[in-house]
Amino acid sequence: IDSGGRLLLGTSTPRANSGEIATVNGDISLTNEATYSTSLTRGISYFSSTASYGVQPIANIKFHTVGNAQSAISFVTRNSAADYSERMRIDSSGNVGIGVTSPSSYYMDDLVVSAPNEGGITIASDSTSAGAYLAFADGTSGDTAYRGFVHYAHGGDYLRFGTAAAERMRIDASGNLLVGKTSVNQLGTVGTEIQSDGQLYVTSDSQDTVRLNRKTNDGTLIDF
Repeated sequence: IDSGGRLLLGTSTPRANSGEIATVNGDISLTNEATYSTSLTRGISYFSSTASYGVQPIANIKFHTVGNAQSAISFVTRNSAADYSERMRIDSSGNVGIGVTSPSSYYMDDLVVSAPNEGGITIASDSTSAGAYLAFADGTSGDTAYRGFVHYAHGGDYLRFGTAAAERMRIDASGNLLVGKTSVNQLGTVGTEIQSDGQLYVTSDSQDTVRLNRKTNDGTLIDF
């Protein structure tokens, strides 16, 4: 323990050799002797002992230097005696992969989630009457925080889609598709209803309601 109150293991000079644990101002630092250009992995592990398997690591945080002063952090957990695997990684670009070790390899790479058969992402609401959103923002104030959105309302079991901060389309609990409307049989409201039983309702105001066109002379526009 040096004069600054730092605990040093394997060294007497802070931030010089591997094995250092420094506890100044609440920081803990682990230092290795490799240069920034060296590919190296070091980590912090948590071990547990069982009668069947003895002392085994059950969780691990790994710090990777991958050359050219780049780094990554990975998180490892144990699911069984045979399954001790990396579950999440933050790569050198700050992209996050869950079940994916190279999120930056994908086109949309900020967050990449591995989805095997029946895999995916769940947004869990805290009640049967709550609503959950996926929002697309270009600011933080007013409706710039939700210029585009997908909203599921658990209370009514309908799914809404919005652009320019307003609802444009919804699928209701019966599977009816509503564009410009919020419920079926609103014949006095401009919009379109495609009902799950096959019925189509289109309402417009001061313009043609339906236009049908074909690019050639072949084919029937409407067939009964």
